[in-house]
Amino acid sequence: MKKSVFRLLTVMLTAVLLLSVISPVAASAKITNERQQAIVNTALAYYYRGYGVQYDSIPITNFGKYDGGPIRGGFTFSPEDATEDHLHYSVCSDFMLEVYYDAFGWMFMDYVLNCKTTNIMALKEDNPMVVYRYDPGDPSYANVTKDQARAAAMKAFQPGDVYVNMNADGSSGHAMMFIGDYKNDGHDYVIHCWGSKYIPETGTDKVETAVKNANGGAIRIDDCADYVFGENDTSYSLFRGDHKYIIVRPLNVLGAVPLTASAQARLKYPGLSIDRRADHDRFRDVEQGGDITVTLNIQNNDSTPYSVPVTQVVPQNAALKSAGGAQVDGSTLTWTVDVPAGETKTVSYTVTATGKRGETVELTGGNVAGIRDNRIPVLIGGKHLTDAQCETLLKIKDYKALLRKQKLTSSGFAETVYREVLGLDVKIPTMGELRKNLFSNTKVAKVGWMYEPVKEIPASYTQEALMCIPTYFGGFTVLTEDSSGRVLTFESYHLYPGDVVLALVTGSENLGLVYLGDNKVAYLEDDELVVENADKALLRLLSYDFFIGIRPSLAYDDITIKTKQTAKVDGAMPFTDVKEADWFYPFVEELYRDGTINGMTATTFVPGGKLTYGQALKLIVCALNFGEKAPTTAHWASGYLSFARDSGWLKGSVDLDGGVSRLEFCRLAAQAKNLTAQDVANPFTDTDDASVLALVGAGVINGMTPTTFAPDEPLTRAQISKIICALRGV
Repeated sequence: MKKSVFRLLTVMLTAVLLLSVISPVAASAKITNERQQAIVNTALAYYYRGYGVQYDSIPITNFGKYDGGPIRGGFTFSPEDATEDHLHYSVCSDFMLEVYYDAFGWMFMDYVLNCKTTNIMALKEDNPMVVYRYDPGDPSYANVTKDQARAAAMKAFQPGDVYVNMNADGSSGHAMMFIGDYKNDGHDYVIHCWGSKYIPETGTDKVETAVKNANGGAIRIDDCADYVFGENDTSYSLFRGDHKYIIVRPLNVLGAVPLTASAQARLKYPGLSIDRRADHDRFRDVEQGGDITVTLNIQNNDSTPYSVPVTQVVPQNAALKSAGGAQVDGSTLTWTVDVPAGETKTVSYTVTATGKRGETVELTGGNVAGIRDNRIPVLIGGKHLTDAQCETLLKIKDYKALLRKQKLTSSGFAETVYREVLGLDVKIPTMGELRKNLFSNTKVAKVGWMYEPVKEIPASYTQEALMCIPTYFGGFTVLTEDSSGRVLTFESYHLYPGDVVLALVTGSENLGLVYLGDNKVAYLEDDELVVENADKALLRLLSYDFFIGIRPSLAYDDITIKTKQTAKVDGAMPFTDVKEADWFYPFVEELYRDGTINGMTATTFVPGGKLTYGQALKLIVCALNFGEKAPTTAHWASGYLSFARDSGWLKGSVDLDGGVSRLEFCRLAAQAKNLTAQDVANPFTDTDDASVLALVGAGVINGMTPTTFAPDEPLTRAQISKIICALRGV
C-alpha cells in the first residue's frame, strides 16, 4: 500500500514538474512593478480604441500594391488620436514603438521607419535589450534543440517584452507584446496589431475582423499558451522549427526615464478610454460665424467606478457658446464625471468660430484625467452648396449626355459638373498645377516620394490653393512628415456635396471624382459617366500615386455668386429630326439642355442646315459662359458681334445673316479660346492657317478627309454642335 502511494505521488510530482516546464499557465507571469503596469495599460488603451485603429497594409494589399514597405511617415500616434472619424493606421512592429513612446516618450528603435520586424530580429545578443534569441539557421545554435529554445523563451518572458517571430528567409515576420497575466486569471496573453481588413468589393463594410473580439479593431489579444506556446504549428508558434525568434526587453535600457503624464493617468485610471470628436474637424470646415460642438465619450473598461476630472480649453478664433454644464474660468472648462464600471458617460460643449476665412480653430489643450486630448484642427471656410443644389447634384445622370466628352480632364470634368449641373462658374485647378505650385517632393529609398506642402504659395495661385483641403492628400507612394497632413483613406463622411478628389496614376490618365452626397461619387470612365458607392471608389485611391481633395467653397465667399442660365433637364427633346441613334444626338442634347442652342422651330432642329455668322457668334459666346448679349442695333445678333469686337476676336464688318465657313469659324474660335498652333506637321494640302491647326491640335475640329480641311465649306448645325461641345472642354 505504501509503495502504491509512493508511486502515485512520484507520478504526480513528475507531472507537475513537466507542466512547470511546458505549460505557461502553470507559471503565469505576473505584473510585478509600476513600469510593467504602465506599458500593459498603455497597450490596452490602443485595444480599447476599437475600429479606430487599423492595420495600414491591408487596404493596399487588396489592390495588389503593397510590397511590405511602410506607407506612413515618421510620426507616432497615441490611443486618443484614433477615433471613428480619424482612423489610426499601424503595423505590428510600429505598434510596439507607439506603446513605449506614449508611455515614456521614447522610441526603442530610434524612429518609426526603422521599427521593422527585420530590424528588431537583427539585434544581437550583446544588445542590452535582448533577453533571448534563437535562429535555427545560425550554426551557433546547432546544439540548441527546439524544445530547449522554447523552454528558455517561456522562462524569459516578462510583461512588456517584445516578441518577434520570423520565417527562415526573413520574408515574413510578426511582432507581439507579452502582457502576462494582466487579468489575474492564471493565463498569460500577448497583444498585437493585426486582423483588420477593408472590403473594397462591397464598399459598405468598413472593417472586418479576423477575430471577433470586444473592440472590433486591428489590436487583438490572444492567449499566449495557444498562440505562442501551443503545439498547433501556427505561424507564430515557438514550435515552428524553421522559424527564428527574439525576445526584446526595452525596460532594460529605460533606466530612470520617467513615465509620461498619460502613462501616469493610465496607472491611476486603468481601462479609461476617451473618444473626442467634433461635428467639424480636419476634413469638415465651419462657415464664418458657425458653431462647432465637441463631444467626449468617456468609457470605463475597468471593474472599478471612476470620478474623472475633465479639462477643455476654448481655442483662439472661437468664442464659447455653451459650456455643457462645465465650470468656466476664463477660457478653461472643467467637469468631474462619474463613470460607473463598464459604462460610458458623455460631456459636450459648443464654440462659435469668430476668426477669418482661412484661419484655423485648433481644438486642443485639454485632457481627461491627465490623458492629453487629440488635436482637432477646424478650418474656417465659406458657404457650401444649398439643399436645392445638393438635390440637383444627385440627379447627375440626367446630364450624362452633357458630360460625355472626348479628352475631358479630371479637373475639366469637375468644372463641367459645376457649370452644367449646378450652373456655377468655378475654376478647378489641374493635378499638374497642384503638384507644381503646392507640393515639394523628395525621393525616399525603397519607399516612394515624400510630398510636403510648400511654405510659400505663388501669389498668382492663391485662389486655387485655398480650395485644397489642407489634410486631404496622400497616395500609395506618398509620405509626409506631419501626422496631421497624412490621410491614408478618404471616406464619404469626410466630404461635402460638391467636393472634388483628383487622383494620379503614373503612366495613366488622371481621375476626377465629384462627391454627390448620399455616399455617391461620379466620374468619367472611357467617356462614360459612372455613379457608384463613394466609400468603394475612395478606397481605390490608396492604389494611386497621388490624390488630393478640392473644396471650392474654401476659396469663394459664396460659390453661388457666379451663375449661368439654369439648365433645362426635364422631359425629352422636342426635335423630331434628332434621333438617339444619330451621331450628333448627344451634342445637340447637351447644348439644348443647358440653353446654349435652340431649334429652328419648336419641333425641328434642322441638323443639315447651314450656320450663319450671327448664330456662330452666339454659340461661341454662350458656350464659353459669357452669357447672353442684348442687341446693340436692330439685328438680333448685334450684341454678340459687339462683344466679339470688344474682346478682340475679330475686326471689320461681317454679314451676320451670311453663312460662316469652316475657316472663318476656326479664326473666331481660336481667338475666343486664345489657342495657338503647336509645332506639329500640317496634314492638310488645302490650308496652312494657324487657327485651323490650333483647333485641330486641340481636338476641337477635324479635316473633311485625312489630307483636306475644306476651309471654304460651310458648317452645318449638326457639325457645330459637336465642335462647340469640344471647344468648351479645351
